Amino acid sequence: MKMTNFPIPLTNIPLPIGSGFRWSSSFSLPGRQLGGCSQGNDCQGNLQKADAALKSNSQLSTLNSQLRIQKPAHVGSCFFKGQPARRQGGARVRGQAAFTMIEIALSLAVIAFALVAIIGVLPTGMNVQKENREETIINQDANLFINAIRNGARGLDDLTNYVFAITNYVQQYDAATNPVGAIVTYGYTFYTSTQNGAQTSPLFPITNGFRIIGLLGTPKFTPNSSPPGYSNHVVAFARALSGSAVEKYPQNDPNVQATAFSYRFNSETIPVTLGTNIPATTTDLWTDQRYWRNLQANLNELRLFFRWPLLPNGSYGNGWQSFHTTVSGQLVITNDNGLSLANTAPSQLLYFFQPQSFVQAPPPLP
Repeated sequence: MKMTNFPIPLTNIPLPIGSGFRWSSSFSLPGRQLGGCSQGNDCQGNLQKADAALKSNSQLSTLNSQLRIQKPAHVGSCFFKGQPARRQGGARVRGQAAFTMIEIALSLAVIAFALVAIIGVLPTGMNVQKENREETIINQDANLFINAIRNGARGLDDLTNYVFAITNYVQQYDAATNPVGAIVTYGYTFYTSTQNGAQTSPLFPITNGFRIIGLLGTPKFTPNSSPPGYSNHVVAFARALSGSAVEKYPQNDPNVQATAFSYRFNSETIPVTLGTNIPATTTDLWTDQRYWRNLQANLNELRLFFRWPLLPNGSYGNGWQSFHTTVSGQLVITNDNGLSLANTAPSQLLYFFQPQSFVQAPPPLP
């Protein structure tokens, strides 16, 4: 029921003497403070006036039911409280609703268990995301290198911003395929070129895309008159061509370049192999040795084998992936030093595919 505040003179309020109530000369209903007196004799005089105004018990009960007067917690006070006061004498006191300490402890335990599970899975999720990003970069970069090599691209000078080193490990073999001598290591960077750690003369730095693609196109096996040939193990070291833009050219901060995603890859160019039981000549095209010899002279397999990421100590991580494709056309040998091929050092020979031209295979050996 909504209560309305209004003043009531004490002369109209019949209260019994000794009832424990003390009144001010005026007051308001619940929620309003009584004024006009404090504890002591002042209140006693007012109570005597109120006692004189008492007429009958029926008037008291009627007024009590209208005003809903309650006994204050502090009897000696001249203040009327609108809300139920705390009772004395050991009676139960109404409390506020709240969580207990046990409930709070259980809630914290559940939250802690969930956080431990999330934190335990978080590193795994981050590693998976990093590996997926690296594989995506490798797939995109491998596609660019494969197309550049099999098409004989000669103008990709932008590769000098990403391919920072190429190494070719050369081993000589005799006619019985036994190694002859030690492995010779040729190194190429943007600034210099070396042979077994010493600078070559003249220098052959990889300052353009022509040299980079020409070195990557080096065949796995190159012939020689005596002994029969060499094996080449070509390894390129590069920063990612795709990926974060902050790592790309014109970024030249060595600290940023050192932390950029880098990888290494091997490039192998291998002619298709001939069958050993094919007759020298037949009327069947598929068993004619001349057909297979021409196919071998104009068809090669290109293999790129990637390992990543490159670590500061020069080794690489656990990521790896290989790419294979076939390339049709002639594989030509050239250089860019203005000298004849006979006067060009083997370490400076460049190899390019020409998909538009084909050659006739030499006749079989007698």
